[in-house]
Amino acid sequence: MARLSGWEIVEGVDAMPESPPSSLQHDAEYWRLRAEEALEVAYEMTNPDALSRMLGIGKRYERLARLAEERLRHAEPSRQQARSGG
Repeated sequence: MARLSGWEIVEGVDAMPESPPSSLQHDAEYWRLRAEEALEVAYEMTNPDALSRMLGIGKRYERLARLAEERLRHAEPSRQQARSGG
């Protein structure tokens, strides 16, 4: 069975948990690397259904990367206000 960064690829089951661990929610680089890895795996596949599923997983990882970037952008003003006492 293939493995992708610790998550098993099981037919009929998403390879990603419903929500990422809190330590990874702000780590865009982590999710972007997972997206690249999923695409690399996808392009090695010869089964069209498997290829489609892996491309979907890659897209979801890329979405998680964008969400992590958004969270960081929204967190930065709050951190700066807290440091300045505002």
